[in-house]
Amino acid sequence: MTCSNNQCDRPHYARNFCKLHYEHDRRDRGVPAASRIHNIWMTMKQRCYYKDHSNYPNYGARGIQVYEDWRGDFQKFYDWALAHNYASNLTLDRVNVNGNYEPANCRWITMKEQQLNKRNNRLLTLKGVTRTTTEWAELMGVNRATIKTRLFRGWNDERALVTPVRGRR
Repeated sequence: MTCSNNQCDRPHYARNFCKLHYEHDRRDRGVPAASRIHNIWMTMKQRCYYKDHSNYPNYGARGIQVYEDWRGDFQKFYDWALAHNYASNLTLDRVNVNGNYEPANCRWITMKEQQLNKRNNRLLTLKGVTRTTTEWAELMGVNRATIKTRLFRGWNDERALVTPVRGRR
């Protein structure tokens, strides 16, 4: 696909324009190139489609894709972000870590919240309630490393969570 500018035959980059004409279009719409939200949009696409990206194995190689309307049109992603409480202290999160980047599966949350929604989190269940190790540690007032060590030693979830911590000798 080529640029939609009639006098240009460069390859398509975004919004049906080549990179040069996309930059002109973006500036005309008042979106700064170096904006944080623009970087989020670019890296989201790179993780999913650029095989040389360091995180491609965790995204694109697993089949995770970007919503078609967002993939080629920063303005649509930008408009969605602003309408869904984007703020400079928040990160883009996929509610279902195995799902695509799409409006129904994305939200803006803090980095702390983001860390609770990862595939490599260890989930523990106590009395029918399931939480991450970090959440249980905060809730129980126990160091997360203590819980992790107990689990590593073969303790079950309940024993690891409810056994009081002995004082140092």
